[in-house]
Amino acid sequence: MKKTLLIADDDTALQGIITRLFEGADDFVPKPFDALELVSRVEGAARRARRMLGANSLTRLPGSAAIEEEASRRMKTGLPMSFFYIDIDNFKAYNDKYGYLNGDKALKLTPAMISGIQEDFPGEDIFLGHVGGDDFIMVAAPEKAEEIAGP
Repeated sequence: MKKTLLIADDDTALQGIITRLFEGADDFVPKPFDALELVSRVEGAARRARRMLGANSLTRLPGSAAIEEEASRRMKTGLPMSFFYIDIDNFKAYNDKYGYLNGDKALKLTPAMISGIQEDFPGEDIFLGHVGGDDFIMVAAPEKAEEIAGP
């Protein structure tokens, strides 16, 4: 997956920038640029690319590598976290009875259900991931853990 970052002089026409973005450039940084901003944009693009490459092909949620990266990031910054492990009970039996295609449909619906939690807690840093199969994770602030988990 090729990523492109444009760096242009101040006199670069807006239309030229827009054209290049439509042609596939991922970002634009005007000159003169701040080195810290440039580094953070490149690192952000690399992080997004890693997440996309490591995403679960069925659910498009971040996979194991991104889950590890997120947990590591939170530990390094000293942020306390609660870690939810979400497992669909009796999923194998469901697959056996209704078939793998219907099982895949159920797995595709799961992110929509658990991402609703993010909408219920706006402003909270909630991370969702798909370990694989019927196993999902969620990472959130500990002070919200009981409220997120519900009754």
